[in-house]
Amino acid sequence: MGYRVSKRLATRDYRKPGRYFVTICTHQRAHYFGKIRSGNMMTSPIGEIASQHWYEIPLHAAQVVLHEFVIMPNHLHGILEIIPSETAHYLPKTPLNALPGTPEYHSHISPKSGDLSSIIRTYKGAVTRTVHRLGHEFQWQKSYHDHVIRAGEEERIRQYILNNPKNWKEDGFYSSDVGGWEK
Repeated sequence: MGYRVSKRLATRDYRKPGRYFVTICTHQRAHYFGKIRSGNMMTSPIGEIASQHWYEIPLHAAQVVLHEFVIMPNHLHGILEIIPSETAHYLPKTPLNALPGTPEYHSHISPKSGDLSSIIRTYKGAVTRTVHRLGHEFQWQKSYHDHVIRAGEEERIRQYILNNPKNWKEDGFYSSDVGGWEK
């Protein structure tokens, strides 16, 4: 029986202060969030819900500051900043020595309260519950993509997010209309 390999950096405590570039996709890249028309995003009701819940993240995670954000037909990009907390106790900076599949390994990679994974899991759950309560079909892709933003990278990432709708056909997540919302 195989084990699930985490896409997160094993040496990173995702509760630590820092800026993270996050991408979250819909299941099978279905266009639940809307459509691009003439380089502008036209959000669907589901896209509006996803956007509203994104902006509410700091209400539920006080250690989070939001920066650039864009919602696209089948995914979203955003920069989340985790700020210092006086009560935070970070994991040691030593590399992970546990073997994959062992309890120590899973304990180390599992989400911790207030870390990036728990913030994203809570966000995705809130969107899904709201959308389903309103009677819409909707599903996320499992997991998400993240990138720890290093010095000198932020402006390039900001511009990528802001220009994403006009560069839709060149986007790595581009697909022609696939399921989801129809306007």
